[in-house]
Amino acid sequence: MMTPKTAKRIFLNKGIRCAHEALREILGNGNSRGIFSRIITERRGAEKKELYVKGRGIEDYKIGSANWGKKMEIDPLELAKAMLRRKSGIRILDVGAYDGTFLKEMKSNKEVGGKIKTTALVLHETEALKKRRESGLVDRTITASVESWLPRERYDIVFSNYGGMLYSPYPKIALRKIAYCLEKKGIAVILSMGLKSKELAAELAHDKGFRVKISKNAMIIKRMK
Repeated sequence: MMTPKTAKRIFLNKGIRCAHEALREILGNGNSRGIFSRIITERRGAEKKELYVKGRGIEDYKIGSANWGKKMEIDPLELAKAMLRRKSGIRILDVGAYDGTFLKEMKSNKEVGGKIKTTALVLHETEALKKRRESGLVDRTITASVESWLPRERYDIVFSNYGGMLYSPYPKIALRKIAYCLEKKGIAVILSMGLKSKELAAELAHDKGFRVKISKNAMIIKRMK
């Protein structure tokens, strides 16, 4: 039986613990993470499935000033290369990865592929994602909602496009899970957030140690410490 002392050890840090405790208060203290994920999945049942049935690759994760506004330019490959200039290896997470196309393309790139560890966070593992995991084109799959998810490791880069942040019934909790799983100087790039960007950016502004940029439908979070 887990005691309160040992139970605390499952949390990566205080930020993750606080976010998860907030979810417990909403959904009930007696529920397990699996039940949390099922409840959230049911509440997201009205999602517009046509938005994410198509595999999204590197080009779909790029941000350019033409479509996202001034001073908002991100190229996933260039971001990975920049981080690898100061680290021998990095971890990349895709929240709402669907079939893992983006992670597969990153892993297949000759310049960065051998130096990255890729993780897909999905509600359900599709057959295509399973095959990519089994063939080594995606290193790991986690099946959970972003809100109920408890990260076991930190990530250097987190991407999400039409992922849980767009549909989440609890976007503040989801945002904190993403922000607090970042390594120091790690970056999260969240695209297609609807009208939530400004409200959520203001929420994170109260937390020390993060720098947040928003423009139109995108948010970039950098963990400073």
